[in-house]
Amino acid sequence: MMAKKRIIGYYLFLLFLSTLIGIVFILLRIEISEKNEELPDYVTLLDTTEISREPSFYTDELFYFNFSPQEGFTEALRYRFDRFVKYRLPENLNFWGYYTSFIRKTFVRDDRNWWSVLFFTGFPGLLTFSVLLFRILNSVLMLDPNRSLAFTLIMLLNPNVIMSGASWLRDIWIYNFLLLAVLSSYKKDIKVFVCVTIVQSLIRLYMFVPHILAWLLIPQRSHLTSNNSVLGKDEHAVRQNNLNYLKAVLITFGVIGLFYALNGLNIHRLPIILAQNFTPVILYSAFKGLVPRFSLYSFLYDIDVYAWYWFAIFYFVLYLRLFIRIAVERRLFDDVEKNFFLLFILTGLYMGSLHTFYIGFLVPRVVFITIIYAFFLLCAGCRRYNMKP
Repeated sequence: MMAKKRIIGYYLFLLFLSTLIGIVFILLRIEISEKNEELPDYVTLLDTTEISREPSFYTDELFYFNFSPQEGFTEALRYRFDRFVKYRLPENLNFWGYYTSFIRKTFVRDDRNWWSVLFFTGFPGLLTFSVLLFRILNSVLMLDPNRSLAFTLIMLLNPNVIMSGASWLRDIWIYNFLLLAVLSSYKKDIKVFVCVTIVQSLIRLYMFVPHILAWLLIPQRSHLTSNNSVLGKDEHAVRQNNLNYLKAVLITFGVIGLFYALNGLNIHRLPIILAQNFTPVILYSAFKGLVPRFSLYSFLYDIDVYAWYWFAIFYFVLYLRLFIRIAVERRLFDDVEKNFFLLFILTGLYMGSLHTFYIGFLVPRVVFITIIYAFFLLCAGCRRYNMKP
């Protein structure tokens, strides 16, 4: 009973902290907009963080805020479905554009109240993120409540999460649906998993692969044991797990090959992008300076820079921990860690390859998708049942 009360208390604390963080940075964004006397009532193809020292809005935010669909959502969905059936070519629907357009028309009567959109997009997404992450750490990875809270705070204070919570970009909800996919995969709840994956695919089409990888590689609840084994002595479970490894690898490289056939590959950029995705600052800083502008009003630019720093520190800690674990302590991964390691590697390769096909670079908001699985790998080594062999 006391443990349940403590966990409920932690949930309430996370909701309070998320609310505080969201409100503070929403107010900051309103202040920046008022200082610049700027409203998000225009569209530009230029990077606003590059053309302005103290930008009020991201380029993508301007696109979504001013998105005006030329056809209804159902018509657009039917058209893309017909094209997929006829040509076997998936096509992005821009579901998030339809959603933000609906929110703006319904709740924003005056562009001066643009910030109202945040309370239907990033702000509730931030609260949801903190709750889902704590739930996964405590229930799926079986960390004790104190460690679950500590690790949740580390992610909640990630600059990329903070920015997403004070923005109407879709990224915070992409993270949330990914976390929901992890939870439903752990419970092997196929109905929830399918619903979550469909919605995720409507928001960002290519995210269906990290979902499928989660379904294949995240251990089922009934297989978790206290002896560092997902499988115990069940030979059928061992064979099934090995088969899931093979399926995960084939699906990842199969989809990468499909996108390569459709879009081509700027091959000389691939090593750089993979380095950004797995060790962000090491090579990224060689091609682009990562120096903050150190101005409260350059929040949108600086928060991206700080996100790269956070990633670099995180990867240093992760790889140092893995080195100590394997080389010094001479302990190999247990079954849970093996699955999360493969999940991390395959997702990172997939995300890096796709962004090589399309735009040739990565932004922190995309890198964070790989970071989520890397974070679970790090936390898997701190499970309450992670005993010495």
